[in-house]
Amino acid sequence: MPPIIDIYSRGEVASHLEKLMKAGQIKDCQNMQLEFGHARAFYPRCNLKWASRVSADNVPLDRTAYSGPSSYWWPRCPDNCPHYEKSKNFLLSVSRDQYSGADEEEKSRNLNGAVSVSESQTPLGLEPDVPRVLTVKWLYENVPISWWKWIIGAVIAVSLAGVAVGRWPLSRL
Repeated sequence: MPPIIDIYSRGEVASHLEKLMKAGQIKDCQNMQLEFGHARAFYPRCNLKWASRVSADNVPLDRTAYSGPSSYWWPRCPDNCPHYEKSKNFLLSVSRDQYSGADEEEKSRNLNGAVSVSESQTPLGLEPDVPRVLTVKWLYENVPISWWKWIIGAVIAVSLAGVAVGRWPLSRL
C-alpha cells in the first residue's frame, strides 16, 4: 500500500507531485498548480485544463464529504501538451501562491542559501484565511455545518422573540 498523503499540507501534496513528475506522470510545467478548495484541502490542477485525472489511492477519503473530500485525483499530463512551459523550480512553481513579492530565481537562491523574508511577505502558514470580501460561496465552502445550524437557530430565536414582544401592550404605542 502506498504511503498516505496529507492533502491538507501544501508541502506534502507538492512533494508528491514532484515524485509523480520524476515518474513521468506529470511534467515540470508552470501551468501545474495547487488549488486550495473544499474541506480546506489542496487539489492539484492544470491551469489550462489539459491534464487528465487519475484516481488517488493514497489519499484518505470521506464518502459523506463532511470532513474531507469524497474523491481525489492526481493529474496526468499528455505527452504532447501544446501549453507545456518548463518550470525552473517545479516545487516553487506548483506551490507559488504561498510566496509573494520575489521572482522565481530569487526564490531558488533563497532555498539554496539563507532564507530571507521581507516585510511584505507573510511567514509560511500564517497567511490569513479570510478574504477581503466575504461571499456566500466562500462561507458555504469554509464555514462548518455546526455554525450554520447555530446561525439559523439564532435567527429563528430572534424572530420568535420579536413576534412575542410585538404582542405586548407596551409595544403598541
